[in-house]
Amino acid sequence: MSKLSQVLTEHVKRVYLLAAQKETDEYLRLTDTEMLPDSDKLKITDNVYELTSKHARLVSDQIQPDSLNNIQKAFRKGFEEYNLQLKLLELLLCVIEKELGITSPPPSQICQIKQDLPLLKPDDFLMSRLQAKIYQLIEDESLVANYLDQPKKNQAIIILWLVLKEGIQKSKDISSLLSQKGITYRIGPDWFVETNSQRYWLSPKAELLLTAYWNNESAAKINIMASVNTLLYQYRLIPNSFQLRFIDLRSILKNEFVLTASPAEYSICQSALPTTSLTQNSLFRLLSDQRVMHQQKSDEQRTMTVRQKVAWLSVGSTAAEKLRKRSILEQEELTTSEQIEVIAYFTNRLVKTSLKESLHINCELQEELRAKLESNDIAKSSPWGWLVLSWLYHLLKFGGKFKKRLRLTTIRAYIDYVAGPFIQEFSGCTPKKMDNLDWAEKLNVVAEQIASTKKAYVLYFAEFLIKSDLVTNLCLSDIDIPSIGHRVNANLITQHEAERIIKACNSLDTPISKLAKLCFCFGFYSGLRRGEVAGLQFSDFTSNGTDYINLHIRPNKYRELKSSDSSRNLPLDCLWPEEFITVLSDYLDITKTKFTQDKSLLFKDAHKLNEAFALLTKILKIVTGEPDIRYHHCRHSFCNWTWVRLNYPEPSRLADFSFTQHDYFSTHNHNRLCERLALRSFSRKKLWALSSLLGHSSPEVTTSSYFHLSEFIQRTNFSNHRPSSFLLRRFWGQRIRVNDQGRLSAIPTTKLSRMSSIPESYEPPLDISNIENAIQELSVPKVPDTIQSVSINDIWTVIQCLAEGETINEISYNTGITAKTISAIIESDELFIKSSLPRSKYKLGPLINYQKLNKGNIDTIDALINMFHKAYNSVELPAHGDLSSLSEILNDLVGAKDFLIRTHNQKAALLLLKLIQTMGLTERHVKIKWYFPSEDYFSPSKLEEYRKHLKFWHDAIKTDIYPNMTIEIIVSKLLEPYMKGSTKFKTIISDDGKYLKYHPPGTISIHLLQSKFDRKRYDDKGNVIHVPQRTRAFVTFLRLLITYTKISVTMNLE
Repeated sequence: MSKLSQVLTEHVKRVYLLAAQKETDEYLRLTDTEMLPDSDKLKITDNVYELTSKHARLVSDQIQPDSLNNIQKAFRKGFEEYNLQLKLLELLLCVIEKELGITSPPPSQICQIKQDLPLLKPDDFLMSRLQAKIYQLIEDESLVANYLDQPKKNQAIIILWLVLKEGIQKSKDISSLLSQKGITYRIGPDWFVETNSQRYWLSPKAELLLTAYWNNESAAKINIMASVNTLLYQYRLIPNSFQLRFIDLRSILKNEFVLTASPAEYSICQSALPTTSLTQNSLFRLLSDQRVMHQQKSDEQRTMTVRQKVAWLSVGSTAAEKLRKRSILEQEELTTSEQIEVIAYFTNRLVKTSLKESLHINCELQEELRAKLESNDIAKSSPWGWLVLSWLYHLLKFGGKFKKRLRLTTIRAYIDYVAGPFIQEFSGCTPKKMDNLDWAEKLNVVAEQIASTKKAYVLYFAEFLIKSDLVTNLCLSDIDIPSIGHRVNANLITQHEAERIIKACNSLDTPISKLAKLCFCFGFYSGLRRGEVAGLQFSDFTSNGTDYINLHIRPNKYRELKSSDSSRNLPLDCLWPEEFITVLSDYLDITKTKFTQDKSLLFKDAHKLNEAFALLTKILKIVTGEPDIRYHHCRHSFCNWTWVRLNYPEPSRLADFSFTQHDYFSTHNHNRLCERLALRSFSRKKLWALSSLLGHSSPEVTTSSYFHLSEFIQRTNFSNHRPSSFLLRRFWGQRIRVNDQGRLSAIPTTKLSRMSSIPESYEPPLDISNIENAIQELSVPKVPDTIQSVSINDIWTVIQCLAEGETINEISYNTGITAKTISAIIESDELFIKSSLPRSKYKLGPLINYQKLNKGNIDTIDALINMFHKAYNSVELPAHGDLSSLSEILNDLVGAKDFLIRTHNQKAALLLLKLIQTMGLTERHVKIKWYFPSEDYFSPSKLEEYRKHLKFWHDAIKTDIYPNMTIEIIVSKLLEPYMKGSTKFKTIISDDGKYLKYHPPGTISIHLLQSKFDRKRYDDKGNVIHVPQRTRAFVTFLRLLITYTKISVTMNLE
């Protein structure tokens, strides 16, 4: 180990100091030390060099990690100064590597953890006694009964109830609700209130109080805080000199909500953490389990022109370029700074001015941009700048989402904040090679470089890319910006609908539908994105039966994740229902063949996987009736239903809601999941646990993008109030029946008039089309092309699929080979096994012995098949009828010698050798042995006859097949003197043929040799064996060839 100081030179130091002088200002900005004096800057710069020179140690031109730690230990301890020194150290290490070729591991990084501000502070409890008394007041049944008798006179009761019990936080919303000017509706028995900011799901007790208020005909002015203070004065809860403000009521609500539920639930329900509610139609479907008929959207199409679209398509495309002439044949891409300068040329003209002048500037810019955007050359030379300019043109022409005309300064702010980071991040990328997850990942990086208050501009830009169809399958939910709110396409799939979706996949009963079912389970039960499903590898699964199966989502060579937080472990055994764990395990067992690598893709056929996703999307739309639903909503559903599983251990709390009446939400499943995630009932980490299961960096990202049940949480965890039978009888009369939800089973006839004031029921038009018929129609179009003739490679594929457990129908669907042909292949193989080796106790393995083959054997068979295909058109290759006689040679296989080819059938043997030679195998690949008669069958008088037999084989092989072949003669030691020495043959003394009968012209054995092996072979002394050995793959190939010949002849006859 040597010191770094021994190799450092003055040149290295000078390069470092010059680089530090250029970069220090940027480092100061990044580390929040911009006010550091110049003298301190120089001291720190020199100090980093001296410490590195003193402490760094080298081994094999690499700086050791321990010495780096020693350098960092000597740094100044202040957080900002430490970070500056760390940046300078990284710079110095880069200079050393560039100048001297000495590498180093990355320095250890530090982070500063800042604790979140608590929702409740000591100041919030100053009015805790008053809070308790107010809650005690509005919960007093006698006081509420007085309210039911005279609602308008006691309106403070309902005001306090709506704020403190139902969580309505704005006084104007309460005023509009009491005056029946707000949006109020019913879905079934449940009441909902829509405001500008959120939706409220009212409790049955609030329904009773509002019904009484609306039925009271006496006039009363709605004065929120005056009424509340009057009530509190009346009951002497506050002195007359003190007035409670509405903000105080909100503070009381926050205290009560946080203490009775949790900070996370308060934040979700009261919009501290932004969420997106379901649309009315989706909410209706959720509660009623009925599909809604959706009207065709008649929104104005605001897309780019055809010429602009063609210009974008020409980027990296040769086909699109043919549509228009190009003035420049080869044009270099503009640099990042050049593209930003082009954009600044347009944005600098967006200034604050009069309306007339701004309209003139707008029109002028549109004309200039239109010509620029329709140029293929400009799109080619600066694709990312072209996209920003296209967005600028869109904003000038169409305005924003809610305003048809935007101020010029607003448009400039959008472009200026996004253009630089966007072009810098995307520069060097090829648009045509990027998928939707690549776009989402890079847009997230762009957002990180923009001020937090302006991050939403990236979303506006992404929305433009989606609506203009410039980026397909990009989902706003994949962009980790917590401010997306209402822009998320919120939708959920219920557990009952999930069962129908899986039933639909089962009813289609095709390989693609089975694949679609598995994809649905990955999305709905474990929250995987489409790209994450496509990139799954066998090594991502760790299992121990069906009781433990873990899925590791991590980047690999097939896919990149959105961020480092997207890496996660998913306990599938407690996330998935048991029946689907079995389906997954069976799929893994069948798909992972004996030769499949762990790093191989789980879904190796991308085309079939895309077909499965397309089929699944169609099924989702049919089952839910939602035209805009996509696979990504399976992930949304996973988020919401997993939250319910984690937070509702008792099914009784969910008894009022039909969509939660499912075994998925049982106590057993709740306990299994919480136990697996190490969560206790009192744990407040459940939202973080959910966020980690989804691969998000924080709960804010989870709630803003995926959470759609905030009103349900408030309704079940905070506003779960049922009126007592005493109060119900006080208002509706004595002869009533009350159901389990605290509502009347039937309205008394004498009180029917009171129903006229309640909100109208929301009843959208229903989709009554038959789901089963629509699903069955999906199975009609896809009919695979039937193969009229099969090749030997097709039969090999069928054999492998059968051996790995696939059914005949699945193989037929995937390969296009008819089920009849596949059955004939199986029958031919079985018949061959029965007829072969009739006198031997050894039997051939089924399916051409596939289960006993190793990876090297498979590679050899593949090579032989390729050689056969190349020789197939050769005139020397025998026709199918002649090849069929090869089956005779397999009757003489020696089972005890791993099915050695040993025969006296001269016609079959010579045909086999001719086939081998025609396929391109040379003498070095083949060994031939001729067996001299054994002692029991040798007769000295026939010696000349034996020599003629040997000469026959010699002449037949050397003349027509292998002229340089040397035949080996196997002879016993006792009969060796009868052999004459000859250079034409090689004599081997062996008892190998001791028990062979002699049939003229003698028996030969044919060996196909293998010289390359998967592993090195060693003899007894530990020496590597280099001698080629016979491979069993050849016998398998012969069986495959015979089967191919029989099937081909049969198909030709038909």
